[in-house]
Amino acid sequence: MRKVVQRFKEEKGETLAETMVSALIAGIGLLMLSSMLIAAQRMITNSNDAVKNFYQEMNQIENRTAASESKKVVIEDIEGTRAEINVTVYQSDGGEVAAYAK
Repeated sequence: MRKVVQRFKEEKGETLAETMVSALIAGIGLLMLSSMLIAAQRMITNSNDAVKNFYQEMNQIENRTAASESKKVVIEDIEGTRAEINVTVYQSDGGEVAAYAK
């Protein structure tokens, strides 16, 4: 504790080199922080765009405005019993989302 009190009582200050090094370290830290913030903002923007596109494609399918075509779904169990169901497949313009309706 005495050393701390003695340090504050001293009249000597920091040298120019120590001050410059501490300013350099603080500058590098701020540069790293700003680059992380920019990267985070870019990720948020990309994810918002992806979610928006997904919901637009789902709305196309749910409103039945997406491209559609008739298909058959074949269901077969291990005993060989087979059932065929006619369905309409709706696919979004982007082609990444699809659903079917009986």
